Amino acid sequence: MLAGKKVRLKFLFVSALALSISGLAAPAAVAGGSTPHSICHGVLNQLLERQTVERNLLEAAARKNAELIAQLEAERTALQNERQALVQHIQQLEQTLAALQNEKQALQQQIAQLEQELQEAEAELARVEAEIQRVQQELQAANERLAQLNQQIQQLEQQIEQKRQQIQQLEQQIEQKTQELAELRDEEQAAEQEIQRLEGELAALQDEKQALEQQIQQLEQQLAPLKTQRQALQQQIAQLEQELARVQALPGERVGQIRKLQEEINALKAQLAQLEQQIAPLEQQLQAANDELTRIRAEIQRVEQQLQEANDELARIQQQIQQLEQEITQLEQQIAQIEQQIAQIEEELAPLREERQALVQQMEQLEQQLTNLQQEKQALEQAIAQLATGLEEANAELARVEAAIQQTQQQILAANEQLALLDQQIAELTRRIELAGCV
Repeated sequence: MLAGKKVRLKFLFVSALALSISGLAAPAAVAGGSTPHSICHGVLNQLLERQTVERNLLEAAARKNAELIAQLEAERTALQNERQALVQHIQQLEQTLAALQNEKQALQQQIAQLEQELQEAEAELARVEAEIQRVQQELQAANERLAQLNQQIQQLEQQIEQKRQQIQQLEQQIEQKTQELAELRDEEQAAEQEIQRLEGELAALQDEKQALEQQIQQLEQQLAPLKTQRQALQQQIAQLEQELARVQALPGERVGQIRKLQEEINALKAQLAQLEQQIAPLEQQLQAANDELTRIRAEIQRVEQQLQEANDELARIQQQIQQLEQEITQLEQQIAQIEQQIAQIEEELAPLREERQALVQQMEQLEQQLTNLQQEKQALEQAIAQLATGLEEANAELARVEAAIQQTQQQILAANEQLALLDQQIAELTRRIELAGCV
């Protein structure tokens, strides 16, 4: 680009010279018709004009060259700024690469430590499993002996249990019969109290019945004249209504007679309503008294029947009480005989139980030891699982870091290539700026 501008400047300069020469040649061609003084004067003017044109052309070329240099320097400045940013980016990438390499070294150390811990944990697990097997064998032998002892003891205890169950059944029978006896005595007392209560209730009901019969008689005496009066009023009203209907059917207007009949009917109906108000409560009282009397009679019949049943029940209860007392005495004698048999079996059981107790204590110690070993085994298995997981995670993290290192190295390589390209471009611009300055 810079070389092209130099060529254009030279072309403009040569064109200006050619124009000057052609201008000088033209006046000479017409010199035959002009005086020497006028010719010289004309040539001088043309030379001055051509010098002015040439000076303007040179100044324009110089301005063009200055603009070109300024543009090239601006491009070079932009490339230098881009280069500086790229250098900073490369430094950051190199710092990141150093951090990743440190992280990789730390992960490799961590993986080596985890592998060593995993091997140690697996060896310890094998030892614990062997110890568990030994304790389990001892427990199996102790269980077999304990099973023999338990079988012997169980047979004797079953005999005792059977006899105790017999005693328990007998005691339950005694308890049941004693409870039945107490209940029968309570029933006897309750039956006697019930008989007394029923006799008192029957007397009260008979008194209440007599009072109700007197009350009903009084109410009927009060209602008799009122019902007679009501019947008379109803007959009068019916007669007047018939008369009213007859008058209304006659031809001609009989307003006064009809009004009078209606007033008489209304007055009688008012008297009848008042009378009904007196009769209604009395009839209700009479109905209630009759209902109560019916209920009382039924109650008397029920109480008399209950009283008979209570007397029969009392006789039955007293007979059962006598029979239960004899049965309880026989059961107590059977229990005393069975208790003697149990004492003999307990003497045979004592040494067997002592041996079993010692064996159980030994087994408890072995079981506790086995529990501890199994807990230790479980803890080791968990630790191994955690170590394996940690090792797997660390390997995965190492792979990620190595991938990141490779990617960062590729980025640094690409950035350095880009930096070299920028340096070439800057050098080229610098060279073109120097050439433009020499023109």
